[in-house]
Amino acid sequence: MSIPESDARRQGRRAPARSGVDIGGRLALDGAVRALVCLSLVLSGLGCSRWLYPVTERAASVSVLPTGDGWHIALHRFPPASGATPRHLPVVVCHGVTSNRRNWDLTDRLSFPAHLARAGFDVYVLELRGSGVAGRGPLFGGPPPQYTLDDYATVDVPVAIEAVRARTGAPAVHWVGHSMGGIVMYVYLQRIGGDAVRSVTAVGSPPYVLLQSRTLAEAVDLLPVAGFFFDTLPVGLLSEAAAPVAWPSRLPEQHLLWNDANMEPATARALAAHGTHGISVGVMEQMAASRDGHLRSADGAIDYTAGLAGVRTPIFFVAGSVDHLAPPATLIEGYRRLGAADKRVEIVGRANGYRDDYGHIDLVMGRHAPDEVYPLLAEWILRHD
Repeated sequence: MSIPESDARRQGRRAPARSGVDIGGRLALDGAVRALVCLSLVLSGLGCSRWLYPVTERAASVSVLPTGDGWHIALHRFPPASGATPRHLPVVVCHGVTSNRRNWDLTDRLSFPAHLARAGFDVYVLELRGSGVAGRGPLFGGPPPQYTLDDYATVDVPVAIEAVRARTGAPAVHWVGHSMGGIVMYVYLQRIGGDAVRSVTAVGSPPYVLLQSRTLAEAVDLLPVAGFFFDTLPVGLLSEAAAPVAWPSRLPEQHLLWNDANMEPATARALAAHGTHGISVGVMEQMAASRDGHLRSADGAIDYTAGLAGVRTPIFFVAGSVDHLAPPATLIEGYRRLGAADKRVEIVGRANGYRDDYGHIDLVMGRHAPDEVYPLLAEWILRHD
């Protein structure tokens, strides 16, 4: 029985030599990858990645609003399409961690806000502090450099919801969040309350964090070191630099993001160039602070995972069947914990009749998402309108 090379090393034995053809092929492949990475870094430095993979603006208007603590949020409006039956309540759509509005709106086809607008909804895509148009405050005399999930949920989200209610005259909103965009709503409902939220759609939004991936666990261990050098992790710059080699996935970190089979190459590269922003070290530390997986407030006093039992707002938990960042088991656990009588959980994958297995980002940006996922989310919202 042959022993893999890694096992042979652990057992102190010499692994069988590889053939010259295998070694030469691997060296050629590695060299090509390194060359592409170097080229992408040069292009990014020249600002070319965004030029190479252009995107267009579909929002009818954008409003940048102060939060009261030195930061800003941005609301991108998609009004009801001409001829569509007007709906009762507006919808607020929120991006995930290290993302911006492009998380939900990238092309004419890959735009859930536009999908809802065609169904008659007045849609507002929210960019939280530090993301997209919201950006960050002035370099000197500006806001605190670090912030947390609690700041998102208790400051940014209330400003957004109240602004939308004031502009539309609606008593409440529907909330749709991807990844962290759903997590901040779990926190909001427990800290602020659910009077202003009619329904929640949580797409790939785990109510607790499982560090079952070795890559994730190693990244968490490096957070204290990163926090020593940075207040904001430069994820956006790194992503833009790697845009030309964003697909196919070659690094372990990429395999956490999506299922390659369900992502168009052009989508992956455009997202890498336009859809990623830096993130506060405080947010990442808070999400990874608990080794038991429970999400807690930054000071550790409030257990948001356990607190779902007291939430009565209807929530639809949507999970990708091969999502490594928000495994289906975590959303099923959220469904079980939720105190609301009106709740639903759906695992999107081949076993349940979908055309492909869905990862994390392809839940909203995958090649089949407009045909399979968008109608699924819209149906839940319509039922609660």
